[in-house]
Order: sequence, then structure tokens, then C-alpha cells
Amino acid sequence: MKFIEKASGWLFAVGLAVALVLVFNYLDVMILMAFNNAGIDTRIYKGVFSFIAAIVNIIVFAVFFVICKKIKKPVLRTEKIGWIEILLSVIIAIGMLGFVDTFIMVSDRISEYIKSLSDQLEQYRDSVNRYAGVEESQVPFWDSVIYLITVCFIVPVEEEFIFRGAVFGVLREKMKPVFAMIITALIFGIMHSVSIHTAYAFVCGMILTDWYYFTDKNLAGGTDGIPTTSIDRDIYYFVKGIISHSLPFFSLYDRIFDDYGGIYESLQRKC
Repeated sequence: MKFIEKASGWLFAVGLAVALVLVFNYLDVMILMAFNNAGIDTRIYKGVFSFIAAIVNIIVFAVFFVICKKIKKPVLRTEKIGWIEILLSVIIAIGMLGFVDTFIMVSDRISEYIKSLSDQLEQYRDSVNRYAGVEESQVPFWDSVIYLITVCFIVPVEEEFIFRGAVFGVLREKMKPVFAMIITALIFGIMHSVSIHTAYAFVCGMILTDWYYFTDKNLAGGTDGIPTTSIDRDIYYFVKGIISHSLPFFSLYDRIFDDYGGIYESLQRKC
């Protein structure tokens, strides 16, 4: 009887966690459809789209947290974090960034012998390239600014709300923390879709969830999440966008980014 009760609790928690992630996906799809119906190209205005999608998700999940608190089932920990926790969060974040860099670098070396992995790496690079499928000159400068701010600061908060807050919050109510961490990290990894991204996102998800559980504070996890959004990559494409707007008539532009871009793309193999 106890086993059945425990198993049903697990199934309910996992089902609710999956439903919350589907809500997150549904909101993104609805916003994408709204942009398409309005004739707005999300490849050009990716910054605006990402910003609105992240803010909408934060608001919706904030409402969810308030409702849970009202019914005496709080899932979000909102304790104030101290300076020591912030410092440790930054150290952990740098470690995760080093892990991701090493993971991609090793994968790149292995891909020289495995074509399927090489294809996955190309797909991964396209997925993280701000200007994939669009010319830099088509993207407004202000949208590049919005995109950089959103990806580096707002999206990590959104992900903390959804995964470490909502998903982990509902799972830990019905199962041991270690199982809740694994399932949360697994969902977090799968949500990154590309297999290369999924693999390291799972490990980073485990670290973030474990750190959140240790501190019992979501914002500590959010501090870790910021550097793992590959700020260096975003800044590179952002600066490239600035130059494409400010130096459109200089032949030096092409040479600058032929040279620097080549160097960067080699570094991109490890980040």
C-alpha cells in the first residue's frame, strides 16, 4: 500500500513537472506565432522576441509561485543570499564554464573521426549563433543590445524560475532530493534539444540544482547560470554586429572579421 502511494506521488510530481515545462514551451510558441502573425521576423528581431518570451515566462511562473504559497505549498525558496554564497556561486560558475569549454573541445576532437558528431557540432554552433540565417547588417543595433542583456541576465533568471524553482520544487515534495535533482537535470538537458547541448546541460543542471538545494535559494543558482550562457560568444557576435553597423563602408571590416572570426571560430570549438 505504501509503495503504491509513493509511486503515485512520484508519477503525479513528474507529470506536474512535465506539464510546467510544456507551459513554458507553449508560451514560447504562442509568442512566436504572435510575431509571425504580425509579420515580424524573429531572426532579425531575436532580441525582442527572446526578451518578451523570457519576461512572459517569468511573470507566469511568478503567479504560479504565489498560488502555491497561498495554498501552503511553496515551491520557491526566496531566502536572502549572502556575500559568501555569491562568491561561491561565481567560483562554481567559472568551473562550469571551464567544464563546458573542455567538453566542446574534446567533442570537437572526437568529431574528426565521427561524422555524426561533427554534424551535431555544426547544428550546435548554428543554434548558439545570434546571426544564423540572417545577415548581421539586417539586425538593428538596439536589438543586439536587447539580445545580449536578455541572454546573459534575464534568461538565467527565467531558467531558475522554471527548472530549479517550479520543476525541482514540485519534485522534491514527493521524492528524495537526489532523485528530484536527477530528474530536474534530465529535463533541463532534454530541453536544450541539440544532443551536444543536452549532454553538458544535464551536468550543469545537476550542479545548479545541487547548489540550489544546498543554499535553498534560487538566486544563488541564477548567479551560476549567467556565465554558463556563454557570455563570451554573445559579446563576440554583439561586437561584430556593432562593427557591421558602424563600419559598413570600410573594406577593413571584412578583413578584421575574416582574421578575428577565424581565430574566434577555432576558440568556438571549445566553447
